[in-house]
Amino acid sequence: MSNEIETQLNELLEKAFAIGAEEYAERGFKRRVGYGTRPALIHIDMANAWTRPGHQFSCKNMETIIPACQSLNEAARAKGVPVIYTTTAYDITGVTAAGCVRHTVEDAIAEGFRPIVVREAVGDRVPGVVAWNLFDIDAKFGDVEQLENVVAYLNALPDFSETVPTSQVPVGKSSLV
Repeated sequence: MSNEIETQLNELLEKAFAIGAEEYAERGFKRRVGYGTRPALIHIDMANAWTRPGHQFSCKNMETIIPACQSLNEAARAKGVPVIYTTTAYDITGVTAAGCVRHTVEDAIAEGFRPIVVREAVGDRVPGVVAWNLFDIDAKFGDVEQLENVVAYLNALPDFSETVPTSQVPVGKSSLV
């Protein structure tokens, strides 16, 4: 897809999201789940198939995603926050917004966790897919935050061993209630 078409698509999506955000706000959506006090960092399928050029599953913008993940790792590890890598039974495993990331966020909120998605650490193969899914996740299932905000949050935490979990989001209730 040409850069011109991607730019037009992004502009159109931004207009649609602005209108959608107003509609969601009127209906009580777009509430924040907020940061907790005892986080864990989950990397979803950061494997060669999604991160290296030339693989059929490679995501776009890995030049942004990989450094974002490295920044998150550095901040989390400095505080002893668990860093978890998911994997599957396949030889190669993705950071795709429409699949693994979205489903993990939906599962997390359903289990009472406070999912925070780092905007710069998510990718996909098709233009618009990331933007749409992050908009929808932010409206319904978790919070989508900028990398610098999440790193600042992690940096401000006490050491993980000194933290106490905050209340979970009640199971069966999301941030929408």
